[in-house]
Amino acid sequence: MYKIPIGVDNFHKLITGGYLFCDKTAMIADFLSKGEDVTLITRPRRWGKTLNMSMLYHFLAPEVDGIPTAGFFDGLEIGKLEGGSYLKNHQGKHPVIMLSFKDVHADNFEGAVEKVRNLIQRLFISFAKELVSSTHLIEDEKEIFKIILSGRSNVFMLEDSLLFLGKFLYKHHGQKVYMLIDEYDTPLNQAYGNKEYLDAMVNFMRNLFSSCLKSNSSLEKGILTGILRVSKDSMLSGLNNLVTYTLLDPEYKRYFGFSASEVSYLCKEKALSISMEEVRSWYNGYRIGDLVMYNPWSILSCINKSGRFDVYWVNTGNNDLIKQSLSRSNSDIKSKFEQLMQGETISVDINKHITFDLLDKNETSFWSLLLFCSGH
Repeated sequence: MYKIPIGVDNFHKLITGGYLFCDKTAMIADFLSKGEDVTLITRPRRWGKTLNMSMLYHFLAPEVDGIPTAGFFDGLEIGKLEGGSYLKNHQGKHPVIMLSFKDVHADNFEGAVEKVRNLIQRLFISFAKELVSSTHLIEDEKEIFKIILSGRSNVFMLEDSLLFLGKFLYKHHGQKVYMLIDEYDTPLNQAYGNKEYLDAMVNFMRNLFSSCLKSNSSLEKGILTGILRVSKDSMLSGLNNLVTYTLLDPEYKRYFGFSASEVSYLCKEKALSISMEEVRSWYNGYRIGDLVMYNPWSILSCINKSGRFDVYWVNTGNNDLIKQSLSRSNSDIKSKFEQLMQGETISVDINKHITFDLLDKNETSFWSLLLFCSGH
């Protein structure tokens, strides 16, 4: 009997641990076949973003955490596409930088920078064995690597750290690098409500991302995931090569969350009789293109509890960003929010691009935040 993968966001663990899962590997083909240099995909919390990034990582890299990835995708959907050409040409054949900002939680800018410094240091440690002794790097490059590796980098070197690492890997392997950045917006979410902290964090993250993702000759492709698509006049202002896919875009629609047919499949595999009417009543779902997709955390938790419906998603993390924004909002927003809480329907304008400093001043930004952050 298959286990239910509650909280499993590592692809290797998912496919080797006896877990029930839906095959989303065709996403890899969509990502590789698109022409953009840098992709941003946004979804609410607990919608499978980290698992899909782990899937991409395991597909592209020859090994992850010292474990070879060869054979992981045999028999999965990606292996059947284009006569197996994606497996033949890409699986395990690329240098990959994988980084997640999910744990960058701090009370101030200095603490956040220290968190990022530790994160980058651990990343450099993972490449130390191959790069410190590389015959393709000159001594000055090795010295830069060792400074960041030791945690002695200043803020300016830290902002260029991913650029440096990409260039070092390109020189060492003779292949351009794939850069995977998960939960890119977490540091800004944490800073919201403190203008000085937020402004400093926006500037720091803008420099970090612009350095490694814009006009970088060592970059093959980059992909970021997060909850919000922050407007171009803030953190992503330097990335004019960025293409964004939100809940309002049909691309990548079936790769995050579960469709009705996938919910039925999962229930059938666990011998549960759950009507889709009940699923819709409890979890509603998002219409993305021509598909209605359901929050995977809610569905899996319901199945794990033998079909018992509950508000599982609400307890998976804090909603401080929504709470703070609502508390600062005007009376019209609060009145409409009360209507929603009473089960009524409202019609509002939505904007894909969120500006943090306008969340409590711009009504459209608030409703956009609610749409993109709420996950059922």
